[in-house]
Amino acid sequence: MTSMNKNSLRAFLFVALGALLGFVVTACNRSDATPSTPSRPSAYKALPAANPAPVWALTDLDGKTLNSADFKGKILVVDFWATWCPPCVHEIPGYIDFVKKHGTEKIALVGLSLDEIPAADVKKFATAKGINYPVAIAPQELLAQFASVEGIPATFIVDRDGKLRFMKVGSAPIEDLEKTVAGLL
Repeated sequence: MTSMNKNSLRAFLFVALGALLGFVVTACNRSDATPSTPSRPSAYKALPAANPAPVWALTDLDGKTLNSADFKGKILVVDFWATWCPPCVHEIPGYIDFVKKHGTEKIALVGLSLDEIPAADVKKFATAKGINYPVAIAPQELLAQFASVEGIPATFIVDRDGKLRFMKVGSAPIEDLEKTVAGLL
């Protein structure tokens, strides 16, 4: 390619880029353009059919029996997590605040650890983090009864009638839980 052709190509690209930039600036400054912030969809997905939640009975970290029947008539948030899972640990402060804000009269939150370490170690972890909701060690099979998911944290919302209504996999802002639960109150 000759230097004349290279210079012509550069000039063309420069003019084209300038025209494109002018178009973008004009479009952004139009008086009829209204700023909008797209709302992020909630991490919680509605389940297609409100099926009954699994029935379970586990031993909590204090050695007491904790079972699904204990939460009859309440909205129940069931969080499957593990101490070794950074996204799970990241959500814990939000859950602590959620329980402080809502109490336990109408809504309950339960942490079901999938750790394969002694319960005493999970209890030390929970105490160090200030977890203020019941925690039990759960077998992987219980998570599979809720849904077939590939990862944790996996959180499920059960309505007052004991039906599975929503789920999410992965970490999410506590505001997503707040909005989802508010729709069930």
